[in-house]
Amino acid sequence: MIVANFFKMMELNFTVIERGSEIGGTWYWNSYPGIGCDVPSHLYSFSFYLKPNWTHLFSYGAEIHKYMMSCFYHFGLGDNIGRGQFIFRVCSINKTSCWCLIPKKEFGTEITRAFWNDKTRLWEITKLKDGKTTEESYNVLISCAGGLHRPNWGGFKGVEKYKGLKVHTTRWPQDLDLTGKHVGIIGSGASSIQIIPTIVRDFQIKKLVHFQRNAAFVLPRYQFAYSDRAKSILSIFPFGILYRWSQYLIREIGFFVLLRFWKLGVNKLVQKLHAAGIRKYVKDKRVAEAMVPDYTMGCKRVLISDEFYSALNTPCYHLDNSGIVELSEKGIITKDAEHELDVIIFATGFDMSSNFNFLVEHNPHLEMLRHDAEKKTFWGIFYPKVPNLVALLGPMTALGHSSIIFMIECQLQAIINVIKMLFEERKDCFVVTDKAVNEWNEEWIERIENSIWARSTCVSWYQKGDPNNRAWVLWPGSTIEYWWRTRNIPKKNFDFFN
Repeated sequence: MIVANFFKMMELNFTVIERGSEIGGTWYWNSYPGIGCDVPSHLYSFSFYLKPNWTHLFSYGAEIHKYMMSCFYHFGLGDNIGRGQFIFRVCSINKTSCWCLIPKKEFGTEITRAFWNDKTRLWEITKLKDGKTTEESYNVLISCAGGLHRPNWGGFKGVEKYKGLKVHTTRWPQDLDLTGKHVGIIGSGASSIQIIPTIVRDFQIKKLVHFQRNAAFVLPRYQFAYSDRAKSILSIFPFGILYRWSQYLIREIGFFVLLRFWKLGVNKLVQKLHAAGIRKYVKDKRVAEAMVPDYTMGCKRVLISDEFYSALNTPCYHLDNSGIVELSEKGIITKDAEHELDVIIFATGFDMSSNFNFLVEHNPHLEMLRHDAEKKTFWGIFYPKVPNLVALLGPMTALGHSSIIFMIECQLQAIINVIKMLFEERKDCFVVTDKAVNEWNEEWIERIENSIWARSTCVSWYQKGDPNNRAWVLWPGSTIEYWWRTRNIPKKNFDFFN
């Protein structure tokens, strides 16, 4: 949506292809009980479309989706915008690029194949909609597919044997009633710590079995609702902007204190306070000890919740962290027990590697995007040896402390800068140089190996899919640094040609 808004202002001819039936991205595909954002509402919003009347400090999924829809209609993007793969055309007139606005959007459409044709200098796209395929050619391909929408079922043995109801958090049935049921939930990440308090509150569950592999750091959320007076004040310039900046700076300071300079020992102090809090509020001593993480805080994603630990005290809650052996027809078999379950909730995350299948399977130079292949990009946006391809939220751009919306806006600035260079050069194609990619990847490796996410001291899902066990999804620095790098991208890092 952000790309479409700025390309519309630039009067570019573009098409948006969206797999879903409407916009929303993560907040369209995910609607499980208790879903919310762990970034403050005023920070998790576009800088060019601020919302002063957020209802809570941390917004819930439905309100964020509503905000996205509001942005959609406010900027008149109904003829242009969706979510997913994003494409625009260039028409060449006397070797001078001519760009014009031709509004077009395609919802409920998926790109199944994207192939760069070196002879025609075009992206050949195969689209699937309502069981029918069509083909078109485009000059530039921009992937805005994101990563939090394809379910990862965890790879457990015997999943196909289970006869009960299997539910993944990203495919939640809105009419699901858990009252009187024996329910199992697999996972201890962000989805799990949001779902557990909500379902034990909203349903009279007979038994809830929580299958946990590793404990997470769950810090207080300090959630509160904004009063009408607060909303009114935040709607007055410059109070809303100053408040947003205060939220941003708090998280940047937190990055330096807890993540960048983690060896100073602040983490250890917070860990001790965290462990003490768990032992104080969780009544079952065995459960309390199982909830104390055994790794350095920050190595894995730090979660926030005000209700999770208190939910562990409900009579229906049971913890099994002995390890899942397999699923049976009736439930889950672990090393310690066999549990008969009516419903199994898979809070097991997302399949991020398959998001690039439409590219990887048809472009040899993008083999690096396969699972267990070493990723190489330029700032997570541009890819070597593949002309006219850019991606938002590619490898090496994820955060553990701030708003990904900020990163997306920085990436868009970089893309616009390269398009302007393309205009200036009066060429049809661009590609990042191997030198730029190699220099950045060498720097990234050195920095990640000396960070809190180093493979020598940390094992996390950030490393999953990398043959060297490096945290390939993460940006190793602050968001201030990322903004500084992307605001004026060097022309020498790109080749332009016809």
